[in-house]
Amino acid sequence: MKRAFHAIHLSLAAGLLLGARAGFAKTSDDDTAEYRASLSTQHEIWHDWTGFGQFQYYNNPQSRYQTYDVLYPGVIYRVNDWLQLSGGMEAIQTDNQTKADTLELRPFVGYKIFLPNHFKWNIYNYNRLEYCDTQNQETYVWSEYSRLCMRFGVDAPLTAQASAWQPHTFYAMGYVEPDFRFDSDQVNPLYLSAGLGYIISKRFRLELIYQDEFTRPSTDSSLRQTYNIFELNLKVDLGKGIFERLHNPD
Repeated sequence: MKRAFHAIHLSLAAGLLLGARAGFAKTSDDDTAEYRASLSTQHEIWHDWTGFGQFQYYNNPQSRYQTYDVLYPGVIYRVNDWLQLSGGMEAIQTDNQTKADTLELRPFVGYKIFLPNHFKWNIYNYNRLEYCDTQNQETYVWSEYSRLCMRFGVDAPLTAQASAWQPHTFYAMGYVEPDFRFDSDQVNPLYLSAGLGYIISKRFRLELIYQDEFTRPSTDSSLRQTYNIFELNLKVDLGKGIFERLHNPD
């Protein structure tokens, strides 16, 4: 029985990804693979206020670009066990070999709602309003738009409830995120993601994530798969008990 229960857990993230993807009849012929390395940090500010940052490197050999993504500063306010408010600034520098380099500044605000349950699963909805302002670094012209990112996700421990979210245990992850752009009144892009995490200690977690990205080549076209994204993410808790308070609020 335990083995079957763990197998259900293991298939959770993959099932979420494949089930959502089934609505797309055909992927794009020119989709490419993107590889990401990510460091996420969180630290104490004061009482229910927490600071966070994320530092990412992207490499896409086929599309011939590299990206340096810095999210800092970021702030989270914990209202209660099921509601968090957040805001911050993200800067994204992309070095292209086939076209102009770009710099994007992305301030954002958002909220995250958890669905309480007895399984110690993290079932959540994270909505984030972003203002995206991008500079073409050859012409120095800025272009901007706003979008609403709506992430529906679940994290599930791959162990018995008594050992859930403890060091030296695994967990499965999955989410669906449609991003609605207000300039075109369309969902673009759409992300489908699944992954596996390992809790190294109370302050370190390691995650391996696969993500499908679907975009529209033009405003009148349907969503097509553009990128297969493979990400290795190291999460670091610079305080004490921050992971439990923010990521495992049960």
